Amino acid sequence: MEALQSGNGTEEPTALRDDVRLILTQKVGMFRSGTDLEEALKQVRTLRERFSRLRPIDVNKVFNLDLIRTFEVEAMLELAEIITASALARKESRGAHVRLDFPQRDDEHFLKHTLAHYTPTGPKLDYSNVKITRYQPEARKY
Repeated sequence: MEALQSGNGTEEPTALRDDVRLILTQKVGMFRSGTDLEEALKQVRTLRERFSRLRPIDVNKVFNLDLIRTFEVEAMLELAEIITASALARKESRGAHVRLDFPQRDDEHFLKHTLAHYTPTGPKLDYSNVKITRYQPEARKY
């Protein structure tokens, strides 16, 4: 809270929020490519760096939408980095998420859950096995 209150930068939390929304919409939507994901990851990391240069934030505790929105933007930036890094690492198309450069499913390498762990340098990705119960996985055929 003290760091937010004593910010000496000029960055507006709402501008960062708008920028991350635009990046995710344009480059990390349903139809993705490795090139777009790499560019999006670079841009999101730049936004996270810009977040460290926020203008001073009012930290009054009663009805403080500025403070709430600042916390939300910080969380959005963290999640945007996790989503983008995870999508970039998954070199396949599955379900509603299509990698234009990898149009097929790859159950051999990617029939698993993606787990992200926090590190100071960004998300560390790990994977866990999918427990297959009654129904065997198969490609969608519409």
